Amino acid sequence: MSKIRLLRRGIIGALAGAVIAIPLLSAPASATEIGILRIKQVTRYALDDNFGLDSLYAVTFIGDPNSGAVTSTTKVFIPYSGPNTWNPNVTIGYVPAGAITFTALVEEDAANDLSGSDLANIRSSMAFWYSADFARMAAPVSSANHMTRDQMIAHMREVLRSQVIAATESGVGGDDVLGGSYATVSGVGLLSPMRFNDGGDYVITLGVD
Repeated sequence: MSKIRLLRRGIIGALAGAVIAIPLLSAPASATEIGILRIKQVTRYALDDNFGLDSLYAVTFIGDPNSGAVTSTTKVFIPYSGPNTWNPNVTIGYVPAGAITFTALVEEDAANDLSGSDLANIRSSMAFWYSADFARMAAPVSSANHMTRDQMIAHMREVLRSQVIAATESGVGGDDVLGGSYATVSGVGLLSPMRFNDGGDYVITLGVD
């Protein structure tokens, strides 16, 4: 990667950190929603000389664990304040107790490749497949249509990852998808760390306040 491109990425990263899109929050929709989901900690383990020049954003899907409905699919920028581990405390949105969150981590290069219409398409696709998978988990175990929770998690991770890859590959900025992961909301506090190592090596920890 050229020094010019790295410099340009560094400038874009600084701008992304200065102007962060925070989703508008409304009051919780039901008593099952226990708090606000945030990106609490980011650690980068990649060993290179370009540390800190990447502008990151996350696309996170939250599904209701009881109804198969979608709570939200959001995109948030993650401001950099490393060098090794930093605590951005970026707001994602309200989250139901017991929800499984799916996240795709993306490195923004020359420009933002994920538009509002792209995010709307991803939201629609995730809603369709989450509802379908939820119904399959409720099917009798003896049914050929039955899906286990682990199978649902693996499938939804790949759906989100592939949808984001398809959207960013059609852009001009060269955004790189660094992987997809998930975390289960068990209560207020930090969730299990998520690792993203398709490109680079990041660990992100979400938390509920």
